[in-house]
Amino acid sequence: MRRLTIKELLQKTNPKINAAIKKLVVRELDEEGKGNYVAFVDDGDDTCDVNIKLHGDKIEAVSCDCGKPMPCLHVFAVAKAVGAPAEKKKTVKRSAKESPIVQLLRSVDESALREWIKTLLEKNKDLQVSFTHHFSPKKDFTSEELDAHTRQAVKSIVKNKKNIDPTTLKKIFELWNDIHKPVIELYQSNAGSAAYFELIEVIVNNSLYYKDYFHINTVKFDKYIDDVLRVCSNAINGLENDATWEKAIDLVAESLVYDNKVFRPHYANQLYSLIEISDKEKQDYIFEKFEEFAIKYQAERNYMWYFNFTQNLFDVTVKQGVFEKYTTLFYVAYGQNEYNLNLIRELMKLGMFAQAEKFCNECAKGNYSESYSVPYWLLLKEIYIATGKKKALAEVGYSLLPFTYDFEDYLQVIENIANDEDRKKFRTKIFSSARKSGSYTSYKGIEFCFRLLDYEKKYVKMIELVQSCSTYHLLLQHFEPMFAADKLRLLKALVEKNDHSYYYSEDSMRARGKDEEAVKTLLDLMMQKYDQNILNAAFRAKSNGRWSYSKNKLVERYQKK
Repeated sequence: MRRLTIKELLQKTNPKINAAIKKLVVRELDEEGKGNYVAFVDDGDDTCDVNIKLHGDKIEAVSCDCGKPMPCLHVFAVAKAVGAPAEKKKTVKRSAKESPIVQLLRSVDESALREWIKTLLEKNKDLQVSFTHHFSPKKDFTSEELDAHTRQAVKSIVKNKKNIDPTTLKKIFELWNDIHKPVIELYQSNAGSAAYFELIEVIVNNSLYYKDYFHINTVKFDKYIDDVLRVCSNAINGLENDATWEKAIDLVAESLVYDNKVFRPHYANQLYSLIEISDKEKQDYIFEKFEEFAIKYQAERNYMWYFNFTQNLFDVTVKQGVFEKYTTLFYVAYGQNEYNLNLIRELMKLGMFAQAEKFCNECAKGNYSESYSVPYWLLLKEIYIATGKKKALAEVGYSLLPFTYDFEDYLQVIENIANDEDRKKFRTKIFSSARKSGSYTSYKGIEFCFRLLDYEKKYVKMIELVQSCSTYHLLLQHFEPMFAADKLRLLKALVEKNDHSYYYSEDSMRARGKDEEAVKTLLDLMMQKYDQNILNAAFRAKSNGRWSYSKNKLVERYQKK
């Protein structure tokens, strides 16, 4: 629609439209912001919401929820009201359009409404509970009364059933919210009050009780507790008196364990959240409470809840930079490798190598499979390097070799074996292990074999390893000494190498990533070193042989050339 003025818009009407406009009632016309007019238009039993927006004296936009093409009769009616002389305009506060239910409620006789509500309440126990707590003048309960009301609310909804659905669960929380709201407000008014904290305890205890009571997989009870405690934390944080604040913290800390046997992580999480928003002095006070708790219940280390508490406390102390102050609270736990390793690393950062070594040995000895001990042996290796313990370094290197095949560890171990016969036996054992490992699981093993033979200058023996899962990158590294040792045997081994002997361990895949360029370089080197006729004959024999289907990148690249 071309931008028109109000006057130009009204000129588009005709006697029929004007007659229809007269039957409409424009009410609550209001200018919400400059040039933005809103109004309700009553059209018989229907009411439409109309908006006319002006930019200067021109109409920028019009809308109506009647759904008819613009401009509709309702827009014309409002435009006429907007364009009326100023003295006839009435600016009143605009109220929201009432729903039919609200309109009906306003028209019902009060005594009839009371009678209807009475009948409704008699039929619905949950509504009785909600009605009582919403309109009852008494909002201050004892813990016994609150416990009874909380349980009564559940019973009014579920009766004696133990199996409930999400819809029923939603009704429980809606009713609990109504009952518990004034109680939470009481706590907010005095977060240091032991009596008011007892009321919060009732809410927490009942939530945990019904979490176990109902056979339903849900986190909603935990969430309900956390939501309540989050409000409580805000109230505690708002306390200005230090003594009152400490009293509030004491009440929470003393409630971490219920009845001396049930740990409640919700309160621990509440204290962690308070640490996040508190100053240094208050953080220290909360950590001291955790320290007292940990020492008091350290005999419970065998229980999973104590480990979970310790693990979370460890994470928080590290995050807040106070781990060094509380190192004595932490211990290594069987089977909890991620936590154990993180704990040991933090001790090493502090230079507490004796404690870190002790924990490493505890963990390594407790593993039924030596493979699980490797991360701890690696940490011990770092510790012994840092502390200069050469003999211990050799011992841990001995344990690590069948898993890491670190050549420097091998040299360290060999150096510390005095007897020649024992040294030879160890060399044979580790070489055999590494070669087998290289064939099945690890590139590190075959790399170790090449390094060992290179160290011993046994290059003819090295040629025998070409057929293993050696990569072309590895062969290129040792090509020159193998060529000098026996060039024809090396050529035969290179041409007959079967690339399918590769195995897909993580480290071998990384090594193979260098192979494409290595194949090109290795072939160029072979073409420089070998007589062309011999090279042609070797590759032709491979291509025409009975095993020609086996993959060999050198052969493929030579054929392309």
